[in-house]
Amino acid sequence: MSNVTPNNKTVCFYTIPATGHVNAMWGFMEKLNKEGFKVIAYSTLPFKEKIESSGAIFYEYNLKQDDIDLKDGSRLLKLYSLQLGYTYTMLDKLIEECSNIKPYCIIHDSIAHWGRRVGEVLDIPSVSYCSFVAVNSIFNSSFIKYFSNFFIDTLKDIKVISSVNKYKKGLKDKYNFKDFGFMNTLVNPQNLTIITYSKLLQVGGSGFSNKYFFAGPVSSCFKSQVINDFTLPNKKIIYISLGTILNDKIELFKLLIEELKKPEFHLCISDGAGLLNNMNLDKDFVTIRQNFNQIDLLNKVDAYITGGGTNSLSESISANVPMLMFPQQGEQKIICKKVEQLGFGLISNPNKSILEQVEKVLKLKEYWNYAISKEISTLYLDDAVERIIKYVEDKKWKIY
Repeated sequence: MSNVTPNNKTVCFYTIPATGHVNAMWGFMEKLNKEGFKVIAYSTLPFKEKIESSGAIFYEYNLKQDDIDLKDGSRLLKLYSLQLGYTYTMLDKLIEECSNIKPYCIIHDSIAHWGRRVGEVLDIPSVSYCSFVAVNSIFNSSFIKYFSNFFIDTLKDIKVISSVNKYKKGLKDKYNFKDFGFMNTLVNPQNLTIITYSKLLQVGGSGFSNKYFFAGPVSSCFKSQVINDFTLPNKKIIYISLGTILNDKIELFKLLIEELKKPEFHLCISDGAGLLNNMNLDKDFVTIRQNFNQIDLLNKVDAYITGGGTNSLSESISANVPMLMFPQQGEQKIICKKVEQLGFGLISNPNKSILEQVEKVLKLKEYWNYAISKEISTLYLDDAVERIIKYVEDKKWKIY
């Protein structure tokens, strides 16, 4: 029997405090709020304002943003250790608070291991929420591609095994937890997983069972407060953004600026890390901001140079903007390859000039498949909410 009597109007979200992950949850928080649910969302302080703008109530993790390491997503063994460490640090507080909240259900980021464990301890129906390339079983096509892209980087961190064992022992001794399998701990599957992009972008997507629901590009729902305070010239507009985590590639930025400095182009560069502050660049050629209202800007540009994050790829295809992609992590390499196969972008080739590649990207619009881009753009939030309610009601019937 469950330890809590559920509040039928409260949902607890456990986020990963990273921009792409929170943006992918934001539209779903807003949707549930409008459906009459009280949404409580956990994250770190830098995401408080963003979360509250969805109508959700912000709760703070007992972790500081500076304590969270998100830059090495390809190093799976390190990520495994970090997830267990964060869970070990936060779980007591999260269980106590959730026991008092008594939520209808838990929705946790698919790499928020602590969210899964809170639900397990309190017998609360839990849903996993995935905003990156999913893996539905060992040795299927998506797993094989993951393994091939991550294997070498993972071996670099063999020394973290000692900390992994320490955290596992601590969690087993205190909570009698089982199942610390490598992949299960990394992706934390539930009997329902909501995926925040189109099935057409998922490797082996047609082979996923009905435990997985592809809700479409949920990040496109995010209502940015950023105002694009500039007028674009009558030129080919190239938008450059390498993401919000791995955005410190100063030499790549310099190369892009140098090779694309042509009279027919105007560059819009998102420089979140402030790398270009001291460069004396011609404002007739380039517009630089710490960040843009990306959804708005994509509707006005001709090509997008991107780091290959899932949200950005989905948003660019939705805006019918072709991409030159610079994937920097294993999961980005996987989904960028899928986008290239669909004809919506090209993966950068270090042996060819940037200018040549951008010119090829611009020509992709001549063969653009608008039917597929429309399907990739389609949101299924209403259906996702219905799936969650049915899942929770079925689960509660078994529990209570």
